Amino acid sequence: MRSWKEAENAGKNVGFDLIMSMDLATASVVSGPWYERLRMGKYTHAINHSIVSAVDAIGMAPKGLKEVHHMLVEVAKSLIKGGEVGVFTPMHLLLFRKPETAQ
Repeated sequence: MRSWKEAENAGKNVGFDLIMSMDLATASVVSGPWYERLRMGKYTHAINHSIVSAVDAIGMAPKGLKEVHHMLVEVAKSLIKGGEVGVFTPMHLLLFRKPETAQ
């Protein structure tokens, strides 16, 4: 995955004019950081884990559900860390304009 700066430079390098470059995930002062919605409390995590383990144990869930659940929890933790330190954003908008005349 390329960084937004690399994507911005790639657009400029092929001759496009950069109109706007903005991280829409951090633009809202109302909703707070995007990664907060991924955060689970201790009790929520414990309940979620218990339910997944139970339906897996009695065979109600497809095989491998526990492993997928564990992977998704780890991905969420990584996305939260990436958002907190500013190395990942899910919504960086780059708006380019094709020049009227080719260079």
